Amino acid sequence: MSEKDHRKPEHLFLQKGDRVKLRALSAQDFISLAPHFFPGIVYRVFHIERHTDEGGDTVWLGPGTASDATIEAFTPYKSDPTELARLYPNISPLSVKFLKKAK
Repeated sequence: MSEKDHRKPEHLFLQKGDRVKLRALSAQDFISLAPHFFPGIVYRVFHIERHTDEGGDTVWLGPGTASDATIEAFTPYKSDPTELARLYPNISPLSVKFLKKAK
């Protein structure tokens, strides 16, 4: 096993309800995320999707002020995408590679 395999990326420890921020972004990444996500803002993890492909894990992020009850009630698979956008307009999926835990 290589040294890389022994390291534990921070995103492996993310849990539903955690507070996160964006990592330092390249200009291209910032432009692509800007409609939904901004540096310096604290978001909360609403849902985690574990993936083994090269894209890695995805989390659904929402407002940092969201209540625990709102986070617990969120399930992205119980509604069609249009209904999901209507019920939760400020929640969007994002790859964990862009995130770090907020302190």
